[in-house]
Amino acid sequence: MDILFASVLLVLSASTVSGWGIPQPQRTIFPNFQPDFQQPPNTDPWGVPNRNPGRQTFPVPQPNTDPWWVQDTNPGRQTFPQPQQPSIFPLQPIQFPFGNPGGQQPQQQGNQCQILASSGDCRFYDCFNQVEQQCLFQGQFLVNDMQSLCQGAQRLSGRFSFQGQQYLQKVSKCAAKQMTSVVNSQSCNAIDFQAASTLFGQSTGEDCYWQNQLFCNVVSNPQDSQALVAILFGGNAPYNPQFIKVAEHLQVIVTSCSQSVQNTFQNNFTNRCPIGTVGRQNQPVVFPNQPMMMGGAGGD
Repeated sequence: MDILFASVLLVLSASTVSGWGIPQPQRTIFPNFQPDFQQPPNTDPWGVPNRNPGRQTFPVPQPNTDPWWVQDTNPGRQTFPQPQQPSIFPLQPIQFPFGNPGGQQPQQQGNQCQILASSGDCRFYDCFNQVEQQCLFQGQFLVNDMQSLCQGAQRLSGRFSFQGQQYLQKVSKCAAKQMTSVVNSQSCNAIDFQAASTLFGQSTGEDCYWQNQLFCNVVSNPQDSQALVAILFGGNAPYNPQFIKVAEHLQVIVTSCSQSVQNTFQNNFTNRCPIGTVGRQNQPVVFPNQPMMMGGAGGD
C-alpha cells in the first residue's frame, strides 16, 4: 500500500513540472533556414583540392613565373610568349670558314662581304678568316693590320672634325673596295701583295689616303693631324712597324700640298709622333708668312 501511494505522488509531481502546474511559453516553428547570402569562395591555396565541396569555387589562374628559357613545369598556369632576343648583327651572320671542297664560296656570303666593303665596315676583313692561319704560317698577314687600322679610325673618329670624319669614311671604303679583288683568293701571296699596295699607298690605281687632295684639307686642321697620330701610335711601345710605314707614306704625300699645309702637318703630326718612329724635329717648324703656291691648302 505504501509503495502504491509513493508511485502516485511521483507521477503527480512530474505532471506539474511538465506543464500541468507551470504554464510553458509557446515556441515559434520556422521552416528550414536558408541564408540569403552567397557561399564564401574557396580560399584554399591554388593547386590544393577543395576540402569543403559545399563551398563555391572560382578558378584562379596564376601567371607563369618561370624564366622564359625554362619550359613551363605546370601547364595549368597562364603562360606568356617568350621574348625575342634582339639581333646584334643586322645582316645574316657570316659563317666561317667559307666555301666547299671545290673552293667556291656560297653566293650569299660573297654578297655579304661586298655589302660590308661598300660601307667601309671593318668587319669586311673577317671575310679573310678562311686563309688567315695558313698565311700567318707562311709569313705576315697584312689583312690583320688593315683591320686594326680601320678599327682604330672608327674608335677615334670622335676626335676628328666633321671633314676629318668624312675623310676617314672615304679611306675605309676605298681600302675595302681594293681588297674585294682578292676576297675569294686562296693565294696568300696575292692577298698580301694587294694588302701591302693598299695599306702603304703603293696601289697602281687610287691612293686611298690622297682622296683627290682631300688629305691636304684635312691635315691643314691641327686637330685632325693630331688625331691621325692617335690612330697610328695611340698605344704603348713597341709600335706596329706597318703603321710606321703608313706614317712615312703620309709624310710623302703631304709634300704635294701647299707649304702652309706642310708646316701644319710637321708641327701637329710629324713632331708629335713617338721618337724613333718617323723623322721628326725637336722644335716645331715655324716658317715666315709666304705666299701659298698653286691652290693654297688644296695642293700644288
